[in-house]
Amino acid sequence: MQGPRQLNRFIFLFFLMAAGYVLVICAYTLFQPLRTDDTFWHLKIGEILMTEKSFPRQDPLLFTSSGYAPLYHEWLFQILISGIEKNSGLYSLRFFHLILGFSILGLVWKISARFLVSGFLRFNACLL
Repeated sequence: MQGPRQLNRFIFLFFLMAAGYVLVICAYTLFQPLRTDDTFWHLKIGEILMTEKSFPRQDPLLFTSSGYAPLYHEWLFQILISGIEKNSGLYSLRFFHLILGFSILGLVWKISARFLVSGFLRFNACLL
């Protein structure tokens, strides 16, 4: 018959293995190639914003956008990823994606500590 100490150790080890499994799956998922259609568009607009140091009056990548003034609401992100790609290459964007994803998981874990006492519930909050 198992005592309460062995049962608590078993639950802790199970939780630790589950957390490790989730971290491995997250790392595998986040380190995949960037699969968005507009990544290179954001890179080019970021490059244009860095070289011209102002917002273009028209979208320079659209041929049929005469008179259309775009709203650059993603300018900081575009400059950030363009700078990362320019200094470290395209492969570093995958690493940035991985670091950003784990930072978000850490932030969810930290914020959930204020509202959820149980480690199991905090773990499930990170899974969501």
